[in-house]
Amino acid sequence: MLTVTELEIHLRRLPRAFDGFRIVHLSDLHGKRFGEQNNGLAEIVRAQSPDLVVATGDMLDRKNEQGAAFLELARQLVQTTPVYSIRGNHEQYMADHIEEKPILAQYEQELEHVGVILLHDKSALFSRDGADILFYGITLPASAYKPHVVKDPHTCLPPEMVAKHVGVADENRCCILLAHSPLFFPSYAEWGADLVLSGHMHGGLIRLPGLGGLFSPYHHLFPRYDAGRYVRQEAVMVVSRGLGDSPFRVRFRNPPEVVVITLRTGQDQGSRLE
Repeated sequence: MLTVTELEIHLRRLPRAFDGFRIVHLSDLHGKRFGEQNNGLAEIVRAQSPDLVVATGDMLDRKNEQGAAFLELARQLVQTTPVYSIRGNHEQYMADHIEEKPILAQYEQELEHVGVILLHDKSALFSRDGADILFYGITLPASAYKPHVVKDPHTCLPPEMVAKHVGVADENRCCILLAHSPLFFPSYAEWGADLVLSGHMHGGLIRLPGLGGLFSPYHHLFPRYDAGRYVRQEAVMVVSRGLGDSPFRVRFRNPPEVVVITLRTGQDQGSRLE
């Protein structure tokens, strides 16, 4: 059963013009459909009256699906709402394999053709009532998804490497970073993100009461950032449990999720502090 999770996120540098700004956060669709041509998912997203939809990677499944399901969804959403999208590990693995690279290129061209804005190591300025905020999308290298990275994520992706991908964070604007893996939250925060939107962890697949997610795509137990909201100093991160899974993965107490974020001005008082 698809669930809708609503969060209010307070950001210190958010302009007052963006107070109440609504973001629908989708992640890890993996080619799944909710209704014919994803009409069911599109209806749920539109019902949230979003100002923006973001897709934080793995919207296709590289071995089983070439992006048709997300294209079906995107065609409907862009009619009323801007859509930003980044690559996840599935897309990046395709980019790194010569036989799959043309398939990815065709898929991304079709996304851009329907109106999706691809943030591959890019930023986009969103303006509202004379004010603006910056959205950045980082394309993590395939090496950032290897199991050994868990032992020392800061060395794999230090803050200066984040800057090499997306540039230096604008100190004069609220900065929202789309990053598929949440593992590098300390580096994202140190880089200058006010808000990070991530996925990849699939909620830990099996969720245990009081303990959270059990499994990680990094092949370790009880991942630190499995789902929900996290706060580190003045940065906030929201991790989606995702919408779909690769074949043979089984979820338990972990329904697919659409995350709806309402931005508010002021200091966040969220839980799960670091």
